[in-house]
Amino acid sequence: MENSINKNFRHLIDPFWFEGGDIACLLLHGYTGSPSEMKPLGEFLSKNGIAASGPLLPGHGTTVQDLDTCDWMDWHNFVEAEWKRLKSDYKKVFVIGLSMGGALALHLSAHNNVDGVVTLASGVKLADWRLPMMPVVRHFIKKVKKTRNSYARGPDRIRFAYEYNPMRATQQIINFYRHLSETLSDVTAPLLIIHSKDDIILRFENTEILTSNVSSSIKKVVALEKAKHIITLSDEQDTIHNEVLEFVNTH
Repeated sequence: MENSINKNFRHLIDPFWFEGGDIACLLLHGYTGSPSEMKPLGEFLSKNGIAASGPLLPGHGTTVQDLDTCDWMDWHNFVEAEWKRLKSDYKKVFVIGLSMGGALALHLSAHNNVDGVVTLASGVKLADWRLPMMPVVRHFIKKVKKTRNSYARGPDRIRFAYEYNPMRATQQIINFYRHLSETLSDVTAPLLIIHSKDDIILRFENTEILTSNVSSSIKKVVALEKAKHIITLSDEQDTIHNEVLEFVNTH
């Protein structure tokens, strides 16, 4: 059933690649999401002379069962391989990620000489009271239906994302954020943090956690006022586009 539904939304699921000059950006989507979350930003960057790659992370775009087979190192290794591929062809490569994608960008930067990082609605502290129960609950419940799934419902959706959160993979997210929080001091790349004050998934306090713990000498926070969690598709996406372009062109 899931795969048959996916066929109708291949344009949202498939990776994208947009040509540009000698600078490239690696655009990483969020947990349970797809490249559609990052595509408008990729198109904007390409129109301004910057190449943009939007890959599909392992376990995504197929079934929640596939996602549940992934460990967080699968996502990191995939991102690192794509970054190395771009580095071999481009003068500079910036890594930009939404939610979990931003966390993966930070983790990549902590272990590699990344030219710059942009986090979009990202961080290491999830705002969900149920998380402490995960180690027990995941043995009895395999997946939980989302109460909200921004921009990803209905035939005219502009984003593809799973309707469920698989429990084993969600535990991997928790493990990953815990590990990342311990390695933030290894991040030294220029850092742009864009976050909405109205985010209820990764609350705005994550901006303070990041700025207080990374070792980057260049770090900037841009606060959005109206967007929810999927800020890249919100009414404030023009602000995001312009801030990212200025950041890339400056560094």
